[in-house]
Amino acid sequence: LKAEKMSDVLDVYDAEVKANASAFYDICEKINPFLADLACLAEKGFCMLKDCIEKGLDLEKPNEEAVARHLFHIFHLMDSFRHVKRRAICNQYFNHVCAIMDSLPALTWMSVESNPVAFIQDIIEIAKFYTDRILKEFSQKEDALHVQFVEQWLKTLESLKAFVQKYYANGFTWKKVLPGLSNCDTTDFEVFDIPLPPPPPPPPVSLSSKCKKSVEDIRQELFAQINKGLDITKGLKKVTPDMQVHKNPSLRTATPVCKPAVAAKPAHLTKNLPSAKKDTTKPPVLTCDDKKWLIENHVDNKDIKIEITDMKQVMYIYRCENCVIVVKGKLNSIALDSCKKTSLVFDNIVSSLEIINCQKMQIQTMGTMPTLVLQKTDGCMVYLSKEALNCEVITSKTSEINLLIPTEDGEFEERCVPEQFKTVWSGTALKTTPSEIA
Repeated sequence: LKAEKMSDVLDVYDAEVKANASAFYDICEKINPFLADLACLAEKGFCMLKDCIEKGLDLEKPNEEAVARHLFHIFHLMDSFRHVKRRAICNQYFNHVCAIMDSLPALTWMSVESNPVAFIQDIIEIAKFYTDRILKEFSQKEDALHVQFVEQWLKTLESLKAFVQKYYANGFTWKKVLPGLSNCDTTDFEVFDIPLPPPPPPPPVSLSSKCKKSVEDIRQELFAQINKGLDITKGLKKVTPDMQVHKNPSLRTATPVCKPAVAAKPAHLTKNLPSAKKDTTKPPVLTCDDKKWLIENHVDNKDIKIEITDMKQVMYIYRCENCVIVVKGKLNSIALDSCKKTSLVFDNIVSSLEIINCQKMQIQTMGTMPTLVLQKTDGCMVYLSKEALNCEVITSKTSEINLLIPTEDGEFEERCVPEQFKTVWSGTALKTTPSEIA
């Protein structure tokens, strides 16, 4: 690094890292304006990192508090994304938001004293948890833009890792003392307000108003004809004797009108028809790919036990029915998707537990659980430990969600999560509170 000039290092950063971030923005712009806004902010984050590198080359190695102030703008950007993630939980691009947001900590590699490359690689593995879900969702829809989204974002993160590997493999190289770092000004920063995408367009204008008029006209005409009484028969066509069978014998010998013959179905449509629907059940999966646990398609399995060896591991549970899953150890996060009548018991979670499209679930935490997210879930009993009483519960399109709170006598007290809400206009803003009957 000594042989490299500071300008050369920054030029490499522009050519390899920022260029990929800019290309990622171009792809997001083609998908959706909302994702384009997020990609624009992510690109700003890479620009902020460049400024931090440029200024850091003139600074002596500071303490942790000073490093945090040095990276203040990046941390503030990450905080803005957290608010967006909470608001976008019902959005169709929720996995895209998570893929970007959970990757942003890679921009703070300067705070890692040793082996920042491994730190960035761990962040990439976490991002792949969401990018894999994007590929799984959009691969069947044959939408190439979303595949490009995944490929370009991972390429951007890999380029950042390669840059750090080349110049700062053992940690950032701080330089001389520069007075004033401890008093780094953190007040001059941009407030990142990311609006959610606009609501879907209204449904097509109903044709009922147009049809109503025509129905009224028909009804009036019908009643007008009924009111004619016997005079209504005056409009009927007169039947002459030659049209009557009993007065015209030649009609009896006429060939009767037959229904047209129905053509036989082609042989290839009736040949080898299956007697029943094909069995589409997929084989059960229980694997660990590096830091990602996959548990899929298990039915009536009451003995699924997982031992966690690394707290950075994540777990994805998909289409399990009538199962019991026990997770020992501390891991980063767990996601349950499209499961039914399944029980999950775990020790500790660092980040969050997500339950999506599930029915009749039972969850029990023996330790910590900072965040619980439930989306499109009907019926879930959540047993909280004393360490998880400060858990933040986020619900959307859910019903019959019950939290069981531990009491001093070792029992549980059941509390229901509200399902109905009352919203009023205060004159300046909307205020929403749980309904009394909820």
